Amino acid sequence: MVTYVKCQQALDRFETDLPRLNAVRGRISYSWPLPQLDENGLREVIKGPARLVDLDVSEIKEVMV
Repeated sequence: MVTYVKCQQALDRFETDLPRLNAVRGRISYSWPLPQLDENGLREVIKGPARLVDLDVSEIKEVMV
C-alpha cells in the first residue's frame, strides 16, 4: 500500500507541475534529444528513479517496456 501511495503522490505532483513546465520550455531551458534506448536501457530508466524512492516496479516494468 505504501508503494501505491508514493507512486500516486509522484503522479499527482507531475500532473500539477507539467503545465507550468511546458509554459517555460524554450524560454529558460534547453532540450537535449537523447538517443533511442534499447529494452535494457528502458528498464534501467524505469528502475533507477523508482529505486531512489524505494518503489517496487517489478510487476509493471515489463508492461511498460
